[in-house]
Parts: sequence; C-alpha cells; structure tokens
Amino acid sequence: MKKKFILTTVGHAAFGACLTSCSLVGLHTGGDLHEATAQSYRKGIRAGVAQEVRRAYHAEQQEKERPKPPPQTSYYDVPVPAHVSADGVKIEPHTVPLQIITD
Repeated sequence: MKKKFILTTVGHAAFGACLTSCSLVGLHTGGDLHEATAQSYRKGIRAGVAQEVRRAYHAEQQEKERPKPPPQTSYYDVPVPAHVSADGVKIEPHTVPLQIITD
C-alpha cells in the first residue's frame, strides 16, 4: 500500500511539473484558461460600452436632424375699451389680436 501512495504522489508531482512546463510550449492550464476567460469578459464589456456610446450618439444626431413641427399658433381678439391716451387723444373701443404660440 505505501508503495502505491509513493508512486501516486510521484505521479502527481510529475503531472504538475508537466502542466507547468506544458504552458511554456503552448498547452494551457486551468489558470491560463481562467485568465483568458477573464480577459475575454473584460473585452466584451468594453465592446458593449463602446457600442452603447455609438448608439446613443447616433440617436442624438438623428434627433437633431429630424425636422421639428412648426409651433401651434392661436389668435385671440382682446377687446380694448374706449379711453383717452396720455397725450389727450380719444381712442374708440376696438379689438387687438393677441398671438399665442405653444410648442
């Protein structure tokens, strides 16, 4: 039994050494895979943020280019009673058109 344990421990040590040296020749370990996954995730987040900034910019540009409808204009006749102006001129009763502009 002890011999199997020793061989197993030696086997694990050799396997660990192989994993360490294998990453040097292009074979990747779990740590390398985790780092590559993390880098891909960060790259995807940056790409997503950049895409959202572009989308918001183009939406703003389209909003600026869109023709705005003319404002609604209403006219109301306001009655002005007869009166005497400051310089003594008699003014008869009349109406004055009042323009109301709403957006």
